[in-house]
Amino acid sequence: MDTLSITNASDYGNYSDIVRKVLENEPVSLSRRMNNEYIDVECPKIAIILSGTSGQVFKFINNKEDGLLSRFLVMSYNNNQGWQSVSPCLGCINLTDYFRNLSAEYFNLWEFISKEDMEVRLSDDQWSRLNRYCDEKYVEISDEHHQDATSLIKRHGNMAFKICMVLTAMRKYEEQLSQKSIVCRDEDFYTALYLVNESLYSALELYEQLPDVKSPSLDNREALYSQLLDEFSRGEAVALGKKLNISERSVDRYLKQFVRRALLIKTLKGKYFKPK
Repeated sequence: MDTLSITNASDYGNYSDIVRKVLENEPVSLSRRMNNEYIDVECPKIAIILSGTSGQVFKFINNKEDGLLSRFLVMSYNNNQGWQSVSPCLGCINLTDYFRNLSAEYFNLWEFISKEDMEVRLSDDQWSRLNRYCDEKYVEISDEHHQDATSLIKRHGNMAFKICMVLTAMRKYEEQLSQKSIVCRDEDFYTALYLVNESLYSALELYEQLPDVKSPSLDNREALYSQLLDEFSRGEAVALGKKLNISERSVDRYLKQFVRRALLIKTLKGKYFKPK
């Protein structure tokens, strides 16, 4: 992520507009006067996977308003897992061999699904569920975040369908199906919806920390955390939220965010405590 951030910040390397266009395969035109070069790509396709810390993310995506954040699925992880042994063992997987075999399998998959065009369709029930989900999240984001944040759910709805296409293509390869038009299976549809939902709340957490328009819910979150006891139950957090005019649903969402960021630790008994 650092490498792309440095390139994107340079005068001749800024490609933020290209990344924003290619999500929906919009035409991209590039012109270089020095080389008398003109490039016109009618249907661009780019796959991007980035990893980094929150600080590195903010170097790459530095504001809320240009829509770059909404073009990415976001997965955040709590790295406070302690030390894991790296010593050799008899049953350990050789990762070099593992990924070499996996890359060969992926090439076979790509070769199989590239033989012909493929259409992925959703059932009527799946379309209904996707539309209902996006509508509910749109209202929730409008109520609890800045209106501009609704771009996240608009594009996450699009990406849910893209994930359905990928999973269905993998099914076609695994089972060596010959159909050119395939309805996404329910288990793959709900896997896609689960991944999109996880990404949506991670993206909203990043959105609230980006500069310019500051979401009122960020102040609510900070106020809640600052007044939580060192050890407390969910019920106590909900009661505190009520005093601060924070809805029960928002309290649950903030608690989940605090746990993800290692600001809280949740015990098996449903208690929370702040790490020292």
